[in-house]
Amino acid sequence: MQLSRMAALLTVALLAGCPDALTAPPPSAEATEKPPSQLVNEAINRLPKDADGNIPVLTVGNEVVKLGRVIRDPVYAAGRCTDLLGACMVGEHLHPMDCARKVHTCATAEPWNEGAPCCPKACVDEAVRREASGIERKLAYRGVFSETHPCFPGLLEQYCAAGGKPVGGCPVSP
Repeated sequence: MQLSRMAALLTVALLAGCPDALTAPPPSAEATEKPPSQLVNEAINRLPKDADGNIPVLTVGNEVVKLGRVIRDPVYAAGRCTDLLGACMVGEHLHPMDCARKVHTCATAEPWNEGAPCCPKACVDEAVRREASGIERKLAYRGVFSETHPCFPGLLEQYCAAGGKPVGGCPVSP
């Protein structure tokens, strides 16, 4: 009995068809005057901020992930280099060393100030040198691009200044 009632309702719904026009009211003039980017910015401005103006998103132990201004420094540049290499590996299905060989290299000693993401030529050269010396391809890559390697300008110094303890030790200041 339930099944026949359901079948009857379904038949009526199908025979009724869809209306020719939507009956929803038009959006208010206020909503249509603002571009989406402005609406997003207004919503972000309502979120709580810390003393530096950053938006705390997630706390894990003593560390806090925040949204805020971009700090152009060696860590930022190393992340952009890593993004380039990862996009190559995933998008082109290439071995990491093949991606290192074809990655866009930096034109300056301050990759954080370059307009486009890049990897330092010294890092690419070091990975290629390691592979040519007989080190397994993946280890040659990891030994440069997965560590705080001195080929990346300022990265090791910034890591050490923040209290990091790299395997090879921190550089000694003269």
